[in-house]
Amino acid sequence: EALELAQRKMLRHIVLYSGTMDFEAYPRLIMIDLNTNSYGLKTEIHHEKDIKNKNNIDQTNSDSETEERCSKYCFRLLCESEQEEFLRSVSPYTARILAILKHCKINLPVLTSPEGEQLCRQIEEWCPRASPDFQSQYKMMVQAVLERDTDRTYGGLKRCHRPNGKILWLCEKHENSSFYKNSDKYHETQQPQDSETIADAMGEGDTEVDSTD
Repeated sequence: EALELAQRKMLRHIVLYSGTMDFEAYPRLIMIDLNTNSYGLKTEIHHEKDIKNKNNIDQTNSDSETEERCSKYCFRLLCESEQEEFLRSVSPYTARILAILKHCKINLPVLTSPEGEQLCRQIEEWCPRASPDFQSQYKMMVQAVLERDTDRTYGGLKRCHRPNGKILWLCEKHENSSFYKNSDKYHETQQPQDSETIADAMGEGDTEVDSTD
């Protein structure tokens, strides 16, 4: 129950943040993951840059840190069902969402591989002790992903509507649920009315008005 509450609270905050930003409609749950060729999911938005910045990383363990700095990463867009400096700047946001995801049944390399464990530890170390500004960090994440998702793949997610008007970005599995309608389904259910149907809706009694001089 505590995990479910944390998930809902996190999503609620993100939805509020995204509502204050002047961006196009785009998936909102954004995660940084390791860019592994073997994983190859369509939810990945790749950023082909090495995580390198020798001037800003302590040289305490050259072997492990060299491996970490040379690790490529990608943005992953998560279903909403119920470069070095950049990682530093969004570390509190990333650490919080990682803390939730590690208790969920989501198989991400950043959560299941030794290299991912190193990245998680580094992100924790980068988190400031003072209260972080999650909204500005989230905005930075969205801007970074929008710049890289030039084809607007949306990580394979679709914008869906719930009967209560709530909008969620869902994966193929969840968007096929009868509880949701994506844009395509919505338009399919909107049948145009012809003149006869409109007349029937107005009633059978037509009134003619004669115009006389």
